[in-house]
Amino acid sequence: MQTEQREADAVVIGSGALGAATAFWLAKRGLDVVLVDRFDLVSQTSPSAAGLAQKVQVDDVLAELAIRGVDALLGFNE
Repeated sequence: MQTEQREADAVVIGSGALGAATAFWLAKRGLDVVLVDRFDLVSQTSPSAAGLAQKVQVDDVLAELAIRGVDALLGFNE
């Protein structure tokens, strides 16, 4: 669905799991949210994103980012 909206409190780019969740929680807090994606909702998959939730990575930088990401996901409700 395409609609035109000129103003919003927040614009979320990407309707994947994280983008949709972000838009949902912002809207639940009362913000006027626009969710933008170049593809139709739920029409794409994100196989690369699935690997971001594992702590074993090929180098120290990716491992540190993955650990922070997992910690953020585990504490998401807070």
